[in-house]
Amino acid sequence: MSTLPKWWRYTGVICYFTALFILSCFLCLFFFVALNISVVLLDFPPGTSVIRGYNQTLAFNFTVENLSPLIDIVQVDRTDQNFNATVVFARAEDLATVSEETKNYVNSDISMEQLQQGLPANATVTFSGTGTVLLSRQMCSQYHYACLIVQPGPGSTFQLPVQSYRHQSCLPTSTFVNCEGAVLNLFHFSGLFLST
Repeated sequence: MSTLPKWWRYTGVICYFTALFILSCFLCLFFFVALNISVVLLDFPPGTSVIRGYNQTLAFNFTVENLSPLIDIVQVDRTDQNFNATVVFARAEDLATVSEETKNYVNSDISMEQLQQGLPANATVTFSGTGTVLLSRQMCSQYHYACLIVQPGPGSTFQLPVQSYRHQSCLPTSTFVNCEGAVLNLFHFSGLFLST
């Protein structure tokens, strides 16, 4: 039999359940705020070609995965966006090591319906968009990668963890960027030239 007063035992029980409640709220907050996503695929349609020195429309597709096993990203409405996607041309895949002056951001157009959609736990969703790209003659050969970065949009129902690194995907530009510009073949003339 306990020698503690009855009110002391109740205080201990109340403190125990209060601490348990605070811990569970903290865990819920952590799961809701720090949802990690992964860009599992960045793709340009077959035949995509970007030639330096020209404004061109670039079509792209990308797939995002919600890595949380339990928590859905809930759809938003009005002017809020769950996702903000940016295409950038850079000299390295690790965009943190590339100076801002040497990055070329693409003005992207993705429908608001796509950016507002939700994403269930452990599920993927594919987006499609277009962007206007201009690679200058001077910098074209420096852009070794085209990268897509996905971040929470304004009014999003999730945030990325501080140490998140999987919310971007890059492709080498060697297969679809032409830094030579227009190529002219040599013409051979034959015949009689008259001079007066």
